[in-house]
Amino acid sequence: LVFVAGFLGGDASAGAAAVVRADAAVRRLGDPLEPRGRLELNRGALAYGGGDVVGALARWEAARALWTRALGPRHPDLARIHNNLAAAYGDRGRHGDAVAAYGEALAIWEAALGPRHPLVATTLQNLTVELLSAGDVTTAGVVGRRALAIHEATLGPEHPQLARTLGTLAGILLQEGKTDEAAAALERAQRITAATGGVPSMLLYQLADVRRAQGRRRDARAAVGEALRQLREGDLSGAARGDEGVALGVLAEIELDDGAWAPAIRLATDAVAALEPRVGADGPRLAQALDVLGRAQLGGGDAATAAATLERALAIMTTGASARRIQVRLALAEARWRLGDGPAAQAAAAAAARPRR
Repeated sequence: LVFVAGFLGGDASAGAAAVVRADAAVRRLGDPLEPRGRLELNRGALAYGGGDVVGALARWEAARALWTRALGPRHPDLARIHNNLAAAYGDRGRHGDAVAAYGEALAIWEAALGPRHPLVATTLQNLTVELLSAGDVTTAGVVGRRALAIHEATLGPEHPQLARTLGTLAGILLQEGKTDEAAAALERAQRITAATGGVPSMLLYQLADVRRAQGRRRDARAAVGEALRQLREGDLSGAARGDEGVALGVLAEIELDDGAWAPAIRLATDAVAALEPRVGADGPRLAQALDVLGRAQLGGGDAATAAATLERALAIMTTGASARRIQVRLALAEARWRLGDGPAAQAAAAAAARPRR
């Protein structure tokens, strides 16, 4: 029954019913640690698939504690839980915790499978994403290029997994200012995925970012429009609803680039509505959508509403001094200045100007 609950992760009602029966069965056995941990793992998967990231984290943290006691801290099964936890931490903006969890998974896989196994490369690729989110572009570059080298050597140059690794490499290249190389990596990823029936939405978002950096906003808009079309042709529940919110936020930012305040406000408002149920009231993707919404409101002349929106975005961005956080503070300074609050405007501008830590 524990395994059945896991296999039914895509069917929330059937999975929930199986969990109830499995829970009763595990209790009848005296609550042994290993099956109880596996059940918590599967309950976390059901929660995550339904968009409840906080609930999934609680289940997976419980599973990690149970399996560490039952199997030992370096058992290969623990790597799966560390990977799940890292993904959920990343969704919540806890990038330091995500990096640590992927590091634990990486150490387990390398010890069990060797340093050049595809699972090692996949974990390296996931770690790269979180390092980029944490602002450590230099380390991300080293780790991401190692992941790509292993995947190319072990899976071949046309394997579908390679497309995701190339997408991550494109993110590194974009951060390094190498927009043409980033575009080439994404074009290669698109060629690979075309053989499997379509380009994943995440690659299309990344392509839109590259085209924006190149000043090709029409191409950026087309890439995100295609991602939205694909998403809306499928099931927009759970994680897909959050993906729709990301796409709407990217479109809003493109409109913002063009000074089209009203469309930017409409799209960013829709992005916030799509993202908040998925990532919670303090998710980093929500903060990005609020940033775009606040700057669009400011551009449209509503400084008071913009200030409230930007304050909310800033409250979510509680750590670090990322470029986006600086951008929010500068926009907030302008909003406060327009409202006649000089001291608050100066404080926001001074905070934006502080050296990065």
